[in-house]
Amino acid sequence: METTALGFLYGPTLVLIAVGVLVAVCRLTSTPDAHTDHDADHDPDADGGADGGTGHPGGDRRADDFGLLVAVATVPSERAERLRATLIGSGVRATLAPARPVPAPVSPRGDLLYLAGELQHVLVFAADLPRAVRALAQSRREPTDGA
Repeated sequence: METTALGFLYGPTLVLIAVGVLVAVCRLTSTPDAHTDHDADHDPDADGGADGGTGHPGGDRRADDFGLLVAVATVPSERAERLRATLIGSGVRATLAPARPVPAPVSPRGDLLYLAGELQHVLVFAADLPRAVRALAQSRREPTDGA
C-alpha cells in the first residue's frame, strides 16, 4: 500500500464525514416537520391558522391545551381567585392560567358596552373535574355572608 504525503488525513476525514451524516440523519428523524400534513381533512384556517395550532402530536399545541389540566371556568381575575379558593377549600387541586385576551364588546353605534377585563382559566386535573363542578355548584347555592 502506497502512502502519500496527505495519507494521514484520510482517517480523520472519513470520521468527520461519518459523524456529519449521522448528525444529519438524527436531526431529520427527530425534528417534527411543520409541513407534514397529519390530518388530510384539517383546515389550518379553521382554528386560527398558525397561532391556533393543530393539537396533533408532532404539530403545534393549541393555546387552550393545558396537558393534564382542564379548564373548569374562564372568568375575570378577581372571580378566578375566589373560585380557586373555593376549590382548594373543597379539597380540589386548582390553579390559574391567563386566558387569551378577548376584545371588548361594542354596540352598533361603536360605544364600548363594558371593558373586557383580564380573564383567567381556573384549571383542575381531569380526574378532579366532577368534584370541582360539584364544589362550584354547591358554592353557588350557598348564600354568601357579605356585608
